[in-house]
Amino acid sequence: MNLKIKKTVMKEKEIRYDWVQTDSTLSFTLYKKNTERDKFLYYIKKNYIYIIINISDTEIYKLETYLFGEVYPSNTKINISPFKIEIVFEKKLKEQHWTSFKSNEQGLISENQKGIPSPFSRRSIKEWDSITQVK
Repeated sequence: MNLKIKKTVMKEKEIRYDWVQTDSTLSFTLYKKNTERDKFLYYIKKNYIYIIINISDTEIYKLETYLFGEVYPSNTKINISPFKIEIVFEKKLKEQHWTSFKSNEQGLISENQKGIPSPFSRRSIKEWDSITQVK
C-alpha cells in the first residue's frame, strides 16, 4: 500500500457500519466488500480506534474515533470476509451497556453517567424499585 501518493479521503457515511454488544464484547462491522488484508490498517488503544482502508490508488476510507468505553486492545479480533470487516472488542467493564459506539468526550464517561444503571442490566423489579425510590 502506497500512502505517499496524495489520496482523497472518503466520507465516513460512504461505507456503512453497525455495532452490537453483549455483556462482555462489542462487535463493530464495516460493510465493505472485497477488502484485502494488506489494504486494511488499524490502530486500537483502550478507548480509541483509527482505521484506514485503501480503496484505490487515489482514495482511502478513514475512521477515527474515541470509543464510548474502554476495551482490551490486545484481545481484539479482526475478521475480514468477502463482504465485511468485523472487529470484536473485549469490554474492560463487563456488563457495561454502551449507549453508542462513539464517545462524546474522547472516551470518557461523564460524571452524570457513572452511577446510572442501565435498564438492560438484568436487575430485578425489587432492585429497580429501590433505585427509583424518591427519598
